[in-house]
Amino acid sequence: MRDVDQLARFSLEGARADEWELLNSLVHGALTDTGDDEFRQTQRLPSAEEVNAADALAALRLLVLHRKVLDAMERSLIETYMDRAGTWQTGAEALDYPSSGALRQRYRRLDGTRTWSAGRPPR
Repeated sequence: MRDVDQLARFSLEGARADEWELLNSLVHGALTDTGDDEFRQTQRLPSAEEVNAADALAALRLLVLHRKVLDAMERSLIETYMDRAGTWQTGAEALDYPSSGALRQRYRRLDGTRTWSAGRPPR
């Protein structure tokens, strides 16, 4: 069974939910106790008791898959930014990293291997 199919019962009736909606429904439903059962049922949010181990594992597999895609996109965007004369310091400030080194370290953790000159003008 595909992971999306495993989680499909958590979508609104008749609606074909995408993977993000299913993940959101599962996490918010199972982990958030609103105390409002009518709201939970209307939004088709599962209770903690409705989420079994297979559901949690299916959600984790989807999350890992999406994280890999997002990591590749983030790495590519950092490279695009740096290729266009961006600096580690400015990028770090804009992305709320504590230092340029922290952003550089994040890039390396994303399997980034490229390097850029410090941007000093030629002598």
